[in-house]
Amino acid sequence: MKARSLLLAVLALWLTARPAGAAELRYILQDLRCLPLTRSVMGNGDCPVEQNSVVIAGSTAMVFYTRLLATEFEKRNPGVKVEVSGGSSIAGLIAVDRGAIDLAAISRDLSPKEYRTELKVTMIGRDGLVAVVNKANPLSDLSKDQLRAIFLGQMTAWPGSGHAIHVVSRNPESSTLQSFEEIVLGGDKVAEAARVAKGSEALVAAVSGDEDAIGFVGLHGLSPDVKALTIDGVAVSDATILSSRYPLLRSLNLVEWGGEAAGAKRRFVDFAAGPDGQALIEKAGAVRVE
Repeated sequence: MKARSLLLAVLALWLTARPAGAAELRYILQDLRCLPLTRSVMGNGDCPVEQNSVVIAGSTAMVFYTRLLATEFEKRNPGVKVEVSGGSSIAGLIAVDRGAIDLAAISRDLSPKEYRTELKVTMIGRDGLVAVVNKANPLSDLSKDQLRAIFLGQMTAWPGSGHAIHVVSRNPESSTLQSFEEIVLGGDKVAEAARVAKGSEALVAAVSGDEDAIGFVGLHGLSPDVKALTIDGVAVSDATILSSRYPLLRSLNLVEWGGEAAGAKRRFVDFAAGPDGQALIEKAGAVRVE
């Protein structure tokens, strides 16, 4: 009730500042009512079934992929606008639950506590995080526990050589860093002593130029200039990711509320999960699941 009162107060102030005729006012109110957030407060009313926009938000790790899909989808559907923004998987799930957005983009599977029968989850790809070292480094494998200890600053010397480990991480806004901290560090932060690279190319350059460096990239950032480590004896590949054997993987999901989607939202989900969308996912460096 408070949300409804606040919304009506904002509308009243806006309309007072900008007088409108009866016909214009009717269309203005309908447009405002049909925004996802407004519908969650006031109900669907006379909103048209076919919406000309799709609002997607959630995991920052998903933005890279959803923007690629959105750009191609808009080309194929003139007049339809797909709005993409980041934040976090949790924020996306909360927003789609409240009707504030059309689709939540999350870069992991739903936890048992988050899953509800009202949520429809469509997987559109899988991605892997890869620990990389200098090609001169004789090491080829680390356990997930060792990787965690290195990036928390608890393990500071390379096995065998005893050389100091030089950790290279990503800037705080990086979706890859956020995924790494969630998947590998259990939500903890990378050690403050780590060197910060502004992008995957900068990280690869830093590791390729330092024999004692270690960093991490997503599949689309993997380069022949560095060595990809196996984790717990498992190498990253399409096969090990699809079979869930590779320990550092993330699922790329679109989550919607309620029953079957209609209109532009339905077409976008179908496109992302279909052959053409999957080809874009694969070209971007992730693993297609079609």
